[in-house]
Amino acid sequence: MTLTKRRLFLLLLAGLGFAVGIGLLVDAFRKPPVAVNGRTLTEWLADLDASDEKNRIAAEQAVTLAGTNAVQTLRGILNRKDPLLLSAYRKIGPQLPRWAQRQLHLLIKPADFDMHRKHAAQALGLIGPAAAPAIPDLINALADRGPMVCLAAVHALSRMGKDALPPLAQALKTAPQDARLHILSILAEHGTETELPLPDLLNLLATSGSDTEITATIHVLRKLDLKSLQPLFAMLGSPDSKTRDRAKRAFASVAGANPSMPFKLAELYPDQPLPVRSAMADVLEQSSVPRHLTGVFMLKVAADTDPRLQQRGTEWLRQHLSLDELDRLLKTVPEPVRHQIRASYSQSSEPGARDH
Repeated sequence: MTLTKRRLFLLLLAGLGFAVGIGLLVDAFRKPPVAVNGRTLTEWLADLDASDEKNRIAAEQAVTLAGTNAVQTLRGILNRKDPLLLSAYRKIGPQLPRWAQRQLHLLIKPADFDMHRKHAAQALGLIGPAAAPAIPDLINALADRGPMVCLAAVHALSRMGKDALPPLAQALKTAPQDARLHILSILAEHGTETELPLPDLLNLLATSGSDTEITATIHVLRKLDLKSLQPLFAMLGSPDSKTRDRAKRAFASVAGANPSMPFKLAELYPDQPLPVRSAMADVLEQSSVPRHLTGVFMLKVAADTDPRLQQRGTEWLRQHLSLDELDRLLKTVPEPVRHQIRASYSQSSEPGARDH
């Protein structure tokens, strides 16, 4: 019996020695932690949200100074998985009584874990384009369950330069709403530098329940050229009134952002189905585009094969253009259209020339 205990003790002692030896061996090969000005990177990260401005600025400067040396460490922190206890708490916590939830929350402190990852995303943003290898990690963080991590990842991606724009645009479909608003803002600012996901943008335009998100989506659509916006024309003819109204709103904004738009629309107008042509006329009639430019488009409406659209186009021209302005425009259309429009002018002795 004594021998057995002695053997067990020796085995435990040997096992402990082996574990210590392995630990020492690992430590010998482990890279020392990144340090700046006598403090480790993780210590600086904790000060990124410091209430004292001086400490916060010092932390930002230290992270920037660490630069590419810190990227791998920050990626590791950002990708860190929940510990087993925290993972279990996230799953079963909501099912527990309130008092138990409070006690476990104080014990486990899940917000602290999220805060570490948020700080890692912040730091990668401070490093900027030099942290480009972390772009995939930041994209994955857009779907993070912690809102603070998600938003920090968006802000970091906005500082990564052009390399971040394509994956950011692709993330639009899966990102939560708060993150989508920030992504839309970034794409509205830099949309000409990457290919925009038009199907996802139009889906947001048609289905979003947030007016703020709809407005942000329209601001991105303004970056697209007219040929790319052909699918938006189809939405103008949608049988669903909500979709149709949102498409008109986007169409009006796009038209208002480009002074040459009436000329381009005039070229495309005849090839559109009747519901789309009617909706295009609705938008241009009420747009803020200068009337002498709108007149170019309304000439096409006045020459439409549909009698009602003919009447609308002719009436708009009669009410908004003087005879001299009309004569200049009529030189661009066939003689039958000129005759039709001039005949409508004869119905009024003094045509108006008022702006929108």
